[in-house]
Amino acid sequence: MMPFITEELYQKLPDYDEKQLSISVASYPNEIAEWSENGPAIEEKIEYLMNIVKQIRSLASSVNLPPSAKPDAFFVFVKGIEGVEQYRNLILNEAELITTLSKAKEVK
Repeated sequence: MMPFITEELYQKLPDYDEKQLSISVASYPNEIAEWSENGPAIEEKIEYLMNIVKQIRSLASSVNLPPSAKPDAFFVFVKGIEGVEQYRNLILNEAELITTLSKAKEVK
């Protein structure tokens, strides 16, 4: 059962340069040094993004939006707060991830 599920998940991945026709002929992934070196920082960023996704989905659920609805996600950043530019850049750089996982139409 697991090889079939793994292949299905692989086919759902977005296209990228090294993607093969099937996971069974794809080369084994190599370690990415940056991920190993910066693991805690990367995990913190992903956790922050996942909290945003959860909030958007929770808000949509609380107002009974139908599953087919794709609301826009608006973010307001207050100048002068420590780290605000870092979070602003993170959200703008990962807007596609946020819209995909939260089922939003667009990040503004």
